[in-house]
Amino acid sequence: MSFKQVTPEEVASLIPNGATVAADGFTMMSVADEIYAHIEQSFLEKGTPNNLTFVHAAGQSNRVDGLARLAHPKLLKRVVGPHWGLNPPMANLLGEDEVEAICLPQGQISTLYRTIAAGRPGQLSTVGLGTFIDPRLDGGRINDSARAVTAPDEYVELVEIDGKEYLFYKSFPIDVAIIRGTKIDPDGNISQEDDVTILDSLAIAQSVHNNGGIVIAQVKELVERGDIPARLVNVPGVLVDYVMVTSDPAKYHKQTNSAIEVNMDLITGYASSEELAKSILAHEVEPVRVRIGERGAKLVRDGDIINLGTGLPGDSIGRALAVSGKLAKVTLTVESGTYGGVPLGGVDFGCAIHPAAIISHP
Repeated sequence: MSFKQVTPEEVASLIPNGATVAADGFTMMSVADEIYAHIEQSFLEKGTPNNLTFVHAAGQSNRVDGLARLAHPKLLKRVVGPHWGLNPPMANLLGEDEVEAICLPQGQISTLYRTIAAGRPGQLSTVGLGTFIDPRLDGGRINDSARAVTAPDEYVELVEIDGKEYLFYKSFPIDVAIIRGTKIDPDGNISQEDDVTILDSLAIAQSVHNNGGIVIAQVKELVERGDIPARLVNVPGVLVDYVMVTSDPAKYHKQTNSAIEVNMDLITGYASSEELAKSILAHEVEPVRVRIGERGAKLVRDGDIINLGTGLPGDSIGRALAVSGKLAKVTLTVESGTYGGVPLGGVDFGCAIHPAAIISHP
């Protein structure tokens, strides 16, 4: 084997105190939740690992599990992420100044992994100009503890090219990667065919491997060499150092928060617009959300490509479009990478029922 297999009880000891850790995930999709659970347990029992800087490109919680498990002072020194709306324990920790908080745009963090992997010094964007991301304001620092120890241009610098202003999002070294997969073969090749999104696992692994760090993967099963078709390999084995097989997939390896084992035909299989509408309308929805959806559907024109944020996907906008008969005439998308079908909402946000395509997060 090109990797070392470790037990759940051993996994936390792989992470050095003071390390910068990056992890994949979106709500509870593709989240290596058992690794998080053992990091928390180790810290509470032994005090290690501690003083971690934790980087994530999307929210990874259902308000209780996932990244919420790590919301402890001294376990974390700093968090670099885009939002904590579904993670009240972490939001409270950051809001009370017990952990330094750096808030950067989701898309910039997601693409920055690839920039770091390539050894580039950073990436240019107009995203964030004139906002709290702009170093002329706060440079992404959103609490006093972060402002006390970091300069406004530590993560983002203002530059001018040909008379136009840009923000330069700086690369930084990452020591540990935490990713998740479905299967792993003896060469360390990892597939993610049971995951309902394709996020940042490859880019995170590349950025850490190329920095001389370690890549830790949580998987559901070990398989024989050749059992994973080459096209289904999301992370090649040369990037993987340690693997932990989850002890309880139903508890720690959920496909979405609400559905422990999603019917993959529902998530990836084709359905006609009539079948999709029938599936959506079978679920009860609060009347006020129905009315919100109906109002939103009136703004939609045939051929529109609609990006849905968390809060109003399948149970409101998708439902209203199904009722109005417009669902087959538009394309609903989510930033996690789904196109078509009807996106799910709440703590299941990020995947869709019967999508036409699933692409990577960046």
